[in-house]
Amino acid sequence: MSAALCHHCFPPVTWSVVNPAIPLLIIGSVYLFSRFVYLPIPYLEFFRFMPAHKNYPYAVALGLTLPACTIPLVLILLAAATTLDNPPGSFAAGFFFGTMFSSITMVTATCGISTKGAVFLSGTAKFAPYFTAILLVCAAYYCFISTPL
Repeated sequence: MSAALCHHCFPPVTWSVVNPAIPLLIIGSVYLFSRFVYLPIPYLEFFRFMPAHKNYPYAVALGLTLPACTIPLVLILLAAATTLDNPPGSFAAGFFFGTMFSSITMVTATCGISTKGAVFLSGTAKFAPYFTAILLVCAAYYCFISTPL
């Protein structure tokens, strides 16, 4: 029943190579596991590949750095972009991810942040990996039920 309702609300997705549900479950599990055990995953500093990177302002260097917590999400977007036969959808997903990832930084940099706002963001930062893991598991479930047998 729920699969039929889901197919009615969201049309089936045709994956060109492989269904990404297993990688989504693995990455969701890693997010949950990382809440209890430190995983030494480095962040990627793309600005270091550019000439004269030591002269860049800190904001530019920060904008060209991919934190360790987002590397799995970027890998998911890249995998979806290569396996899903929908270039506009892949572009939209990447644009949405970049916008959501940068929005808090842009708002706080332009408007500032109060102590109450900083406490709120600190609290959400503790919950965010759990929320991300739940979303990844839900996406994996959707991939399983939307794939025609």
